Amino acid sequence: SMTQSPPVSDPVDTGDGATGTVNEGADRTSDAGVADALQALGVGIALFDTDDRLIIANQAFARLQGLDDLDLSPGRAYRELLDDSINHGIYADNPMAKAMLGDIAKHGDGKPLDLLLADQERWLRHEDRRTKQGRTALRQDVSEWKQVSIRLSDSENRYRLLADASLNGLLIHHDGLIRDANAAASQLFSSPVASLIGRAPTELVATIDQPRLEEAMARDTGNVVEITCLQPNGTPFLAEARTRRIPSRQGQAGVIALRDV
Repeated sequence: SMTQSPPVSDPVDTGDGATGTVNEGADRTSDAGVADALQALGVGIALFDTDDRLIIANQAFARLQGLDDLDLSPGRAYRELLDDSINHGIYADNPMAKAMLGDIAKHGDGKPLDLLLADQERWLRHEDRRTKQGRTALRQDVSEWKQVSIRLSDSENRYRLLADASLNGLLIHHDGLIRDANAAASQLFSSPVASLIGRAPTELVATIDQPRLEEAMARDTGNVVEITCLQPNGTPFLAEARTRRIPSRQGQAGVIALRDV
């Protein structure tokens, strides 16, 4: 019987003076397409093999790591790239950054790490994930988001001080559930703040007045409505309620201000 030899691909001119098979030419075209796609991304990305040796990275990765001329030669160790950035002093606190980046290098669990850079204004997010195929390292400038987050945090801290000083009971709710309450609300309902959190605001109101409170929260006019509230033991008390919306980390939260009448 006759056996067939495997087909041989015809040589092709690769355009750089070298020749290769049709399959090799297709592989080169595919690799070039991957490289172009990585360069087009707005975030820094680098791919490493199972030994943590660099396979490919885009220029944004070098730029975000603080070195436009960062050596991204294939085969470089992941930790060498980190050391290049740390030794260049790109972080506001390089010793702390080195320790925290060491944890990322070790675990690669995908948890984001945000570090302040040396200019004290920009923040760099590091997000690494290790799989059976190797490591994917992402770098992203999150300065704008971080600054907004810090401003919101400061605003929330100031609001907490004002809330605790308020004589009105305040219930802060989001997505239909109470997320926080002040000391005055705790006193009104004779309940610790922790027992109010996680409940729907309407659970604290007599059934007959629940639609009135829901309508006030939906309209967000700040008008006063009188409602009958209930303490955990069923004791009712009449209260004036005002509802407003405020900015929060979740986007928009609602505030119900209660005054015992």
